[in-house]
Parts: sequence; structure tokens; C-alpha cells
Amino acid sequence: NNLPLDLLTATAKSLDRIDSFKERKDNIQIVITSGTLSHKQILNETILPVLAKILKKYKKVRLLFIGYIDIGFELKKFSKRIQSIPFTEYSTYLKLLTTSDIALVPLEVHPTTHGKSAIKWMEASLCGVTCICSPVRAYTDVITDGETGLIAQTAEEWHQAISQLIEEPSKLRLIAQKARYHANNLFDSETGRAFWRNQISKSIFKTTTNRPFKKVLVINVFFAHQSIGGATRVAQDYVQAMLTDNQTNYEITVLCTEYD
Repeated sequence: NNLPLDLLTATAKSLDRIDSFKERKDNIQIVITSGTLSHKQILNETILPVLAKILKKYKKVRLLFIGYIDIGFELKKFSKRIQSIPFTEYSTYLKLLTTSDIALVPLEVHPTTHGKSAIKWMEASLCGVTCICSPVRAYTDVITDGETGLIAQTAEEWHQAISQLIEEPSKLRLIAQKARYHANNLFDSETGRAFWRNQISKSIFKTTTNRPFKKVLVINVFFAHQSIGGATRVAQDYVQAMLTDNQTNYEITVLCTEYD
């Protein structure tokens, strides 16, 4: 997950003009992105039927699909209001995100998806887009429901969440603003420095222990504060487990990439 954070950061910093543009929009654009074919079940059984109802009820809604997504039979009757984009350059992907108002992030809820990262929420939030996400840990860890995004699981909840944002544009913009601020804080370099200051302080001032002592070197592309990618979350969980281990006294060094 070698994400070009410098490009994402630059896009986020350009949002003042984007926010002004969105306030003048007559239409609402909903975006769904997919990099794999692994989420067909929730798309076909829940999301696409809900979107068909949304398009029928709200004439001002447009859909944008990016990546591996078959829109299915029910949506083809609305094809004039649907745009499908295949895989593209990351810079183009971000530009497309900034033109949208609502991002849908559906995932099946099971242990595998609980290990995924919040990349899609982070990208959308930094691009000024309000997210509706499935209740997997990656998203419930970073989203305060109704404040920095919305959480939905059943078809009824997805329909209600989308309808609410369409009918309350002021709430749509407010959540987007709060999510952008929250994402900036979560992935800010000072957050990472504070994390490590705390860990180092604990190491310096902890009392003598009779537990066996081990030194561990963890190598990963990213690490907190830049918790990007499912593998990064797994690495962080392992480190946290070792730091709180009651049997062994671990001294852990992490070698990772730092983006400015």
C-alpha cells in the first residue's frame, strides 16, 4: 500500500475552492470505488438495489463508479445519470473524488474485513466527501457516527443514511468538514511524534521487572501515525500486544517510511 501521501495532502490543501464549488452544485454525486472483485455480494444484494430506489426517488442524484464494479440490471435504466470509470492514475482518482458529495464504502462484516484499514474513509474525508461505511473495525475506530461519517449495515440503514444526506445538505457539508479536520489530525506528523514520546517515556520510567527481556525490530512500509493499509494495522496490533505482554518485557524498534 505505497500510497502517494504527498499528492493526497496537496489535494486536501486545495479544498477551499472545492468547498465553494460544492455549495453551488444543483446535483448530488454519489461515488463508489472498488479495487477488487471481493465485495460483489454486498454490492449486488444490498447497495445496488438501494441505489436504484435512490435514483428513482431523487432526480438530482448522479452516480460515479470507479474500478471493478458491474452496475447490474436494475441500474441500467438510469444509465444517463451514471458514470463508470475504470482504473486510472491516482491523481485522476483524487480529482474525481473531489467532484463527489457522498462516498459509499460497503464491506461484508467478518474477521477478515475487521483487519482492513480506513484508507477509503481517509481519502474521501481529505477530499471533502462525506462517507457512509459498513460497521467494520477500520471505520468504527475512526468514525463518530453522525459526526465524522455515517455507519450503515442493513439495506434500510443504507437507504436512510443516503436519503438523510441528500435531504439535509447542511448536514452533508458539516459532516464533510468535521471528517476532513479529523482525518488531518489522525494522519498528522505531530500525532506520530506524540505517540512515540509517550511510548519512550513509558520505557524510560517503567519500574524494574523480573520478566525476560527481548529486543524486537519491526519493519513495515508504514506505521502510526500513518496507519495506511491492512498490513500496517496488523503490524501495529502486534506491537501493541507485545508492549502490554505480561510475560515478556519487549523493547521494540520500528523501521518504516515517513512522508512529509
